Amino acid sequence: MSAQLVTEVFLGLLTAVVAVAAFFSAQKANQAQARAQVTAVDAEAYGRAKAIYEGAIEALQSQTADLHDQIEQLGAEVGRLRTANTDLSDEVGRLRTANTDLKRKITALERRPRGNS
Repeated sequence: MSAQLVTEVFLGLLTAVVAVAAFFSAQKANQAQARAQVTAVDAEAYGRAKAIYEGAIEALQSQTADLHDQIEQLGAEVGRLRTANTDLSDEVGRLRTANTDLKRKITALERRPRGNS
């Protein structure tokens, strides 16, 4: 074999090795880029989900505060109604006593002999 043929074979093999190395390098670069894109998409999705969840949490906290205020108002109203109920019950008791007294007086007056007028 001549030196030129050996050189051409060696250069052909070297070119093939460089081409294979370039192919595998490009493949690794493509995989890395794909992973980076997936990570970027995941980060965007996480950001959107986080914003949605934080908005929902804020809305629920606001609703909880409103409900707490309503509970306090209703508690105060229940207290007022209980006081009014007690006052009305006392008044009903007084009226029943007065009614009983009036019935006794009427009965006593009806039993009294009437004078000849």
